[in-house]
Amino acid sequence: MLREYKEGRRSESEIVDTLQQQPFEDFGYAKVDYARELRQGFPEVVYAAGKTKEQVLAILQALAKKTSGNLMATRASREMYEFVHAFMPAVQYNEAARLIYLERARRDVNPGKKILVLTAGTSDIPVAEEAKMTAYLWGNDVETCYDCGVSAIYRLFRHIDAIRRANVIIVVAGMEGALASVVGGLTDRPVIAVPTSVGYGASLHGMAALLAMLNSCAAGVSVVNIDNGFGAGVMASRINRDGKTADCSVAERQKEIPENGSVSVKSTENADDASPSEESPACPMKSDRPLYADKSDTEPQSVDVKSGAKDLVILQANIDDMNPQIYGYLTPQLFDAGACDVWTTPVYMKKNRPAVLLSVLVHRRDREACARIIFRETTSIGLRVMPVEERLEAERDIMPVETSYGTVRTKVSRCGGKVVTISAEYDDCSRIAEQTGIPLKEIQRQAVAAAWCRVQG
Repeated sequence: MLREYKEGRRSESEIVDTLQQQPFEDFGYAKVDYARELRQGFPEVVYAAGKTKEQVLAILQALAKKTSGNLMATRASREMYEFVHAFMPAVQYNEAARLIYLERARRDVNPGKKILVLTAGTSDIPVAEEAKMTAYLWGNDVETCYDCGVSAIYRLFRHIDAIRRANVIIVVAGMEGALASVVGGLTDRPVIAVPTSVGYGASLHGMAALLAMLNSCAAGVSVVNIDNGFGAGVMASRINRDGKTADCSVAERQKEIPENGSVSVKSTENADDASPSEESPACPMKSDRPLYADKSDTEPQSVDVKSGAKDLVILQANIDDMNPQIYGYLTPQLFDAGACDVWTTPVYMKKNRPAVLLSVLVHRRDREACARIIFRETTSIGLRVMPVEERLEAERDIMPVETSYGTVRTKVSRCGGKVVTISAEYDDCSRIAEQTGIPLKEIQRQAVAAAWCRVQG
């Protein structure tokens, strides 16, 4: 409200009227809590089970009018979704999670810190999807690894890199619930165990898994109620937002990581001590991409030197003997392993040999995982590791806008409080283009124009 008043979009009398209103509205069958967003950072979540479709619609419409964050209705049937969707076309539905949701704002609570959701079996996925979507809608970067239970434990070890780079881990398991203890023994990160009602008679609809998880011998394992994916997602989000866990993970503390042999990444903490490679290019390298996560906090931050820059390093390799098509295969693997940015630069090495300079910007805790991928997928046999001493960020937020073809997220960048550039989110535009057959450039043009109209009032 203060921002709207400062920008001239709301008058002083309108602000006073709003503040004088009750923090909730009594519908008779429900007292809708509008102030929860101010207290907890997220609007009230609707538990749809036991409510009629008309009640769910009325509550969601009221929340959509009086709040600004993402909206959720858990344990909702498809029939209920189709009824709500007829009146609120922007809502979406996750079939597995039984979740109706309205994504209005994307705010990263802790850019670069991931929440990992693991399941023991495929039957646990509905609860895991509820946890995943909850954490995502609360502004977290979420990764999933499904069907990796203890009955074939080598499936779990395949995801060891994901476990090591996660900041919080949600483990969803039924039957005997053993997976939570196993994961708890593999990481120094918080583990939230979710027992499910999956299992045969003696599982007692999840009681066996619940009791096993409560009695876990692994330190750092907490437990939520049976099938409570929502509760796990909220708790993981709060830990990810408030918990300042150590920047140094188990993977980074290891000097060598055995996996199909060993990879030892030697660090150069001081750039002045680094010895340039014989074949390093003479020209400096620079990336134009901002050095932060893809989606940033919608609360603007002033242009500043971020103290977290020293947590970043750049891995570099000169490659002159590899099929360039491999870079297209390599890049998404590096992003999945935690890379913040990946780029290539054409260079000339000694004797004028054309080559490609591969550069990967990555947090220190993820450098071994990225190095392992580079050595495995490319012809490089050595990497330079250079610390990033400082980085400057322009304030930026994600602003959804409506076009003739659907909702598109736009990135609005400001400097000194003034908007300097607006770009449309490529994934949104390409998805709409594929669905409608409208040229991609037309969707991008409409989205950018709508965003400019909105910021200029």
